[in-house]
Amino acid sequence: MNLFAHYKINTFHWHLTDDEAWRLEIHAFPELTDVGAWRGAKRVLEPQLHSIQRDYGGYYTQQEVAEIIEYAAARNIQVIPEIDVPGHSRAAIKSLPHLLVDKDDSSSYRSAQNYCDNVLSPGLPGTYQFLDTVFEEVAALFPSPFIHIGADQVPVGVWSDSPSCHALMAEHGYHNPKDLQGHLLRHVEDKLKSLGKRMLGWEEGNLVNKVSKDTIVYSWLSEEAAINSAKLGYDVILQPGQSTYLDMAQDNNVNEPGVHSANTITLEKAYHYEPLAQLHPDDPVKKRILGMQAAVWTERITSPETLDYMMFPRLTALAETAWSTNNHKDYRAFLSRLKRHLSLLDRQRVKYKHPWPTGQGIQGAQYQTQRQ
Repeated sequence: MNLFAHYKINTFHWHLTDDEAWRLEIHAFPELTDVGAWRGAKRVLEPQLHSIQRDYGGYYTQQEVAEIIEYAAARNIQVIPEIDVPGHSRAAIKSLPHLLVDKDDSSSYRSAQNYCDNVLSPGLPGTYQFLDTVFEEVAALFPSPFIHIGADQVPVGVWSDSPSCHALMAEHGYHNPKDLQGHLLRHVEDKLKSLGKRMLGWEEGNLVNKVSKDTIVYSWLSEEAAINSAKLGYDVILQPGQSTYLDMAQDNNVNEPGVHSANTITLEKAYHYEPLAQLHPDDPVKKRILGMQAAVWTERITSPETLDYMMFPRLTALAETAWSTNNHKDYRAFLSRLKRHLSLLDRQRVKYKHPWPTGQGIQGAQYQTQRQ
């Protein structure tokens, strides 16, 4: 948080739930963390990746969350929680099967992460009980006027063979099971409005034209998707994965940590990202772009040192981009200033990737950092 404040990063978007785990204490449903916060060979949630040979997990208590919010607020940083629904909900479904499993649903689908049981059912009363209860506690815990609900990556085929979902479709005149996603999202939007909160969601969640213009669209697929949403009257946050995802590898070396699904993002590429460069400076669409955001997804990041390495110094480049107009950026000048700034990271023991390494990967970067 201290470094966020140093770089004028004023928002911490905290992704607290997903298929793989539920990381936030909910008093009304202790099963979410008793069951959904843990993975292991004898657990309800199976081990994955680096947790295959051991129990793995944990969660944040509401007291811990309150302390983090207070610490961030003292540094003028607002904390926005994300509770991912209706997709990416496997941990919740496995934790609360009595509410969230539709035993009569024989639909066949496969999510982007290869799950066939990770989507909430709009046809179950338990789904709405779950959503209302969880968002009531989340809204009371987080002072931010915004709550992110994910809404992305709901796969084709979901709800297609569910009698309860077909009954709901008939009741409301829907013709496609995917229309039920809008039905569920509008319920969440109305619930959040009643709690004094504004809904946020990923543009891939088919938010556009399915929820009101009060919802803010986060665009990760591309800038074109962001611009299209803005043209339709939605406020937008830029987060194109090709330029802002800090879990992407920083070069093509086989030992380099990170993934390549969106792009290989070097420090120079991060710095040269120019938001909305394709638009005329006076294009009214720009008024709908509220800001930009960087992301780091940590399922494959197994230590604080690796997290440092993935974030720094690329985060400094993106922060400068966020607060600068494109014609006031100069990469050579940035590198000159960065050289001095690294001493601050050294004093704070940040294990960054050195911009001028002699070695490769984390070990080489740490050697350089320690040597200075």
